[in-house]
Amino acid sequence: MSEKKISLSSMVLFALCSIMVLYTLSVTASYGVSGITTWLIVIVLFFIPYALISSELGATWPEDGGIYIWAKRAFGDFIASQVSWLYWINVVFFVPAVCVTFAGNLNSYFFPNMSKYAQMGVVIGLLWFIVVMGITREEFTRKITQYGGYVISVLITIMFIFATIYGIKYGYANDFALKNFKPDFSSLIHFAPVVIFNLLGFELLCSIASKMDNPKKNVPKSIMLSGVLVAVFYILGSVSILSVIPVEKVNSVTAITDSFTIMITGVLGEKFSFIATIMTAAVLYNLLASATAWVMGANNVMMSTGADQGSKILGHAHPKYGTPDYAYYIVGSVGTIYTIFNYMGGSNVQAIFWTIFAFSSILYELPYLAMFLAVIKLRYKEPNTERPYRIPGGKVGLWICGLLAFFGIVAGIILFSLPPVGTENVLKYELTVWGGLAVVIAVGVLINLKTLKKQSKVELEAAIGRIDPLEDKH
Repeated sequence: MSEKKISLSSMVLFALCSIMVLYTLSVTASYGVSGITTWLIVIVLFFIPYALISSELGATWPEDGGIYIWAKRAFGDFIASQVSWLYWINVVFFVPAVCVTFAGNLNSYFFPNMSKYAQMGVVIGLLWFIVVMGITREEFTRKITQYGGYVISVLITIMFIFATIYGIKYGYANDFALKNFKPDFSSLIHFAPVVIFNLLGFELLCSIASKMDNPKKNVPKSIMLSGVLVAVFYILGSVSILSVIPVEKVNSVTAITDSFTIMITGVLGEKFSFIATIMTAAVLYNLLASATAWVMGANNVMMSTGADQGSKILGHAHPKYGTPDYAYYIVGSVGTIYTIFNYMGGSNVQAIFWTIFAFSSILYELPYLAMFLAVIKLRYKEPNTERPYRIPGGKVGLWICGLLAFFGIVAGIILFSLPPVGTENVLKYELTVWGGLAVVIAVGVLINLKTLKKQSKVELEAAIGRIDPLEDKH
């Protein structure tokens, strides 16, 4: 019996779950009405080129590994291995950021007197829940992510409906007059990288493209459809929060759950506050599903590189479940250490969140530099390869899209490295970001050099084995 292929609709829902992490709505709303304009600017100058690039690469090379495969064809084994390493290791820091938000919203809504250290315990506990489930219950973790797209779609729709009714009934908490949509420079430089980060991840679909139904046709469709939905839902979610909470009172971690209570009780009354509780629980579910999806997806990319074979740690499989257990243990262990480091040194949950978020975002964005240059190089390196989908506009359109996306990532990395306003210890922030980045890259280089050396040795031994010594007469 042939394996059932993943349908177009299922891939779109998976993309919604993995890409649209609801905690970033709170960050988005904290920049006010002008943040919506920033969204539109980034969509035009970055997202559209990025979607077109992902569509061409994903439809042309629908192989498991996605971004690693494209980097390898364009730049060779070493660059590709480093791309896969950074793509994987960022999850070690991204997942704690999601868990910090989980704990912050749990504290804000369900346990308002929870101490900072109790929240740290929740973060660490959730980290290890994801690790244990990923190792021992792989099918269960897939089901967690399967319904994430439905949860997001329903939740954002309900939010927008109630926020609109609330605004009509009581007046909107912020002024949506046209003049207020003009972004100021300070907000723009700090918010634009957040928007870019929010829109990244569509290539994750391509890492399992071989399992899709008709990937050459459906990869571009899934990217375009999910991209439109993600952009629309982010904007609607931000508008919903700003409809009920004045921008100066928006908490960048808990604003989304704070807004539920305001809009539900304001429209329906206190006796219906349980609806806000259900909505909050849905946000917590989304956070768990998104973190789970990224750990699984990043592990799949790593397993496609050969680094799992060059490293006894990354390549270790659980004897019973066959899952990359040591890779999961790294996520849990390093994530725990990094979480403790930030909670012990951070003054508040928002500062803790931003430090982890900024660092993981830089790690996450670095591989895209190779991806956006790869689409250009491969047009020249493999001009005769059949491309079911091409970036429109010929070579001019190719270069425009590639360079816009490339420099968008460069700008995002630079801006994420800037300490946020109000940072108490700028030196500590910069050391955390750049020092940590240097260590991660150095470890990746060592692992990849070892992997390539082992692969070369295996290839040499295989070649020697094919030589018949009797043919050598001298």
